[in-house]
Amino acid sequence: MKKICMISFVLHFAAAGSGCASGNDKKAAEAAPAKVYMTRDISPAGMKAVYEALGRKAEGKKVAVKLSTGEPGGNNFLQPALIGDLVKSVKGTIVECNTAYGGAIKNISIGIASSAGKAWIHSAGKTEDTEKLWSSLPAQDDFLESMAEAAKAIAAHCGERILYISVMNNLSVDCDCDAHPEPPRMGDIGILASLDPVALDQACVDLVYASPDEGKVHLIERMESRHGIHTLEHAEAIGIGSRQYELVDLDK
Repeated sequence: MKKICMISFVLHFAAAGSGCASGNDKKAAEAAPAKVYMTRDISPAGMKAVYEALGRKAEGKKVAVKLSTGEPGGNNFLQPALIGDLVKSVKGTIVECNTAYGGAIKNISIGIASSAGKAWIHSAGKTEDTEKLWSSLPAQDDFLESMAEAAKAIAAHCGERILYISVMNNLSVDCDCDAHPEPPRMGDIGILASLDPVALDQACVDLVYASPDEGKVHLIERMESRHGIHTLEHAEAIGIGSRQYELVDLDK
């Protein structure tokens, strides 16, 4: 059987690995909180450290590296100098689906969707026509739930052939689909990784709230005004993953 893997970068890096757990391993994993690994070292070495901590290799005939380069004029995308070594080490092929930003859930839903799929998610199933999209916007929570449900389709399809790495740097309040994003108002936090995208996103949210950086108020206001946490609430409810996690500090 061919092993097919996928790696994805945005403000986070998600890679598809190819491990296959036994029934006992799966039961044990389900009983314990998901592990989220963290380093404050935002460097190629830090990227390698969190990837190796996951214990799931991205390997096989095809390893896709999903990333977003944003719009012309933007500069908050992950730099080649940061991700290059890891991409080369897994013999990855970079895949760009135009735009996406945020955490793991958004990157594997809107981030992977086609233009029609992006319209379908944004409109919560009202239209696939991008020209009709902005006149067909649903209630905010409907959009967030639509995004989580699209992510579930990807997670279910990939199974154990995917992993997630989030780089918490350049923390602007704006989407990288904005050609002129607001400059980051808070400092970088680190690189996190998990096999559970819900746990990973929750850990990133928690670290923003826990940060001593006073500039965090801008990002928190944006998250709360958009009710962003509901994405994770719904993702957990439909079984993508759990918001409960164990944070493993690789710097200690």
